[in-house]
Amino acid sequence: MPRLSRKVVEAARPEGRERFIWDAGLPGFGLRIFPTGRKSYVVQYRVGGRGSQARRVLLGTPEKLTPDEARKRAAKLLAAVADGADPAIERAEAKRAVTIADLADLYLAEGPAEKPNKKASSWKTDHSNIEHHIKPLLGRTVAKALTSAEVAKFQADVAAGKSKADIKTRPRGRAIVEGGRGTAARSLAVLGAMLQFAVRRKLILSNPCKGVPLLKGAKRERFLSEREVARLADTLRVMEAERRLSPVAAAAVRLFLLTGAGSLRCCHYAGNGSISSAAR
Repeated sequence: MPRLSRKVVEAARPEGRERFIWDAGLPGFGLRIFPTGRKSYVVQYRVGGRGSQARRVLLGTPEKLTPDEARKRAAKLLAAVADGADPAIERAEAKRAVTIADLADLYLAEGPAEKPNKKASSWKTDHSNIEHHIKPLLGRTVAKALTSAEVAKFQADVAAGKSKADIKTRPRGRAIVEGGRGTAARSLAVLGAMLQFAVRRKLILSNPCKGVPLLKGAKRERFLSEREVARLADTLRVMEAERRLSPVAAAAVRLFLLTGAGSLRCCHYAGNGSISSAAR
């Protein structure tokens, strides 16, 4: 048996049936060659001695792993077997475990019954964050295996725009999904609520979102337009006339207008209920 190397792996050819080339240096580690020519690294072991049935675990393909990388994975799994583990069974159980996508669907279906006072519009926002950010980036992750580090990376990835998308919603409709710090923080908040729901349902032991700080959104400043200033002045005049606003409160708003009129350098209250302004 040769030691598996790049040269050996590249030279391996199918022989009309499935075959294996076992590594000379690490018993149980080998290359599987299918009749189609497809190849994959495997590790083979037995639980219970020679009389037990051999089990195999797929490690990866030569396109994704070098022989040395695959050998390291094989050695790690064989060491676990020596300690009493059964990687094949563990992987099968992991495949049956609840994923983040599964949890998200359960949360959207049954969460409203737990929180009857939460507005429908809030659930709609949660659904949007789940479908556009959480599922694309974390959907395949097993919920109980999710770590705080992965949660922090998720938030950073959304902020960096890795979940951006241009989605076709109907024949002539589109939905533009964007990232950013604010979106990342909101998505993390939804993920945290989902995982806390899973804790209550005993699907996971703890919530890995706890302790991960929410990103602060960039501060935004929007100034009133000249038309908006005029509308506000008219509203102040009407509310004062109807005694729905005290003169002191109205004066305070007008003072704000004089010092923070947005795209206008200054606003001048004319005294007759209207506001005139000078453009920058």
